[in-house]
Amino acid sequence: QGISVSHTLWLEDTNITNIAYSNSDRAKHFGLILRSLDYGDVENRDASGVLLGYYNPLDMNLMANLGYRITPVNYIGINAGILYEKLNTASSYGFVSDFGYTYLPPLAGTQVSLAVRNIGYTAKMNEERIDLPLSVEADFSHTINFQNSQIMWGVSIIQASDEDLKEAVSAEFTYHEILALRAGYKNNYAAEDLSAGIGVKIKQFSVDYGWAAFNSQLNDIHSFGISYNF
Repeated sequence: QGISVSHTLWLEDTNITNIAYSNSDRAKHFGLILRSLDYGDVENRDASGVLLGYYNPLDMNLMANLGYRITPVNYIGINAGILYEKLNTASSYGFVSDFGYTYLPPLAGTQVSLAVRNIGYTAKMNEERIDLPLSVEADFSHTINFQNSQIMWGVSIIQASDEDLKEAVSAEFTYHEILALRAGYKNNYAAEDLSAGIGVKIKQFSVDYGWAAFNSQLNDIHSFGISYNF
């Protein structure tokens, strides 16, 4: 079992906070995560430009996960949850789900996954409804163990509706299950490319830091997280 909290300093004055719980017995998994995207204070002005005050837009998502090991090499999982968005005096809600399948090939340390994400529905806000970005994703990863260390590398392909094909590569080096160094690169994204991170595990606690570079004159992103496993 594990509990984790992370906070991300996202674009401009926006912040993302995640609180998650995970429970697994290696045959099945149950998890909960609450995500909150805070846009900070936004000016509220009338038609003539006079400042009336400030409001705080907010996006929230509560998601549950169920995963099952069908056979030693076949796994399935589903995420399902609710969405909530507030803009000044207007608000909206929605429902979203993801479906995933993972296969472990005969080659030790190899994993292949397929997922369909963002299947759902949103209510109208000010007579407009936002379509969720439906996507199909494929992931391949391989882990190499040597002495007291391991290297994991992976390749991801994402096809979202009405968007070009996107790719990503990632790698993680773990030493004595204490120190983890991570790096990644995204291709064909509008503003994202390089990312890197570090994690330290001390007994039952894990502390993580992540950095992601944004181009197009956007600021870099920093993420901090702490987890407790019991």
